[in-house]
Amino acid sequence: VKNIVLGYDARISSPALLKALAKGISEQGAQIHTIGQVLTECLYFAVGNYDFDAGVMITASHNPKAYNGLKMLKREAGDIQMIRGVDLLQETGEEDFVEGEEMEINKKDIWKDFIGHVLSFVDLSEMVPMKIVVDASNGVDEAFT
Repeated sequence: VKNIVLGYDARISSPALLKALAKGISEQGAQIHTIGQVLTECLYFAVGNYDFDAGVMITASHNPKAYNGLKMLKREAGDIQMIRGVDLLQETGEEDFVEGEEMEINKKDIWKDFIGHVLSFVDLSEMVPMKIVVDASNGVDEAFT
């Protein structure tokens, strides 16, 4: 059974796409894990840090909120590789898909590990006083449409 991790952004359509994607993938025999509404970087971290075979981020990135899409990646021979939409047929093959049994979606909380990983790059004791910058990561808002 392949382990697939899914994440999604703040777009209104993302939860519905997550549900449909999870149903389709799990019916093909994969075990689905969700890390919830996260930054795209969190999905990359999850695939690289845990025992996941692939990951899908439901997001349209910097595009307006009316859009949505998928960023897909896989782990192969220890490397993480992006899957482009044009290459998806090669990834899935030309076999007929049959409706299978939908599996349970497992929730995975990655925040403690993700924050620890990010903080491992700096020595906070040498950063006093510090200025804090917040990256809104192209948040979905009326201002961006």
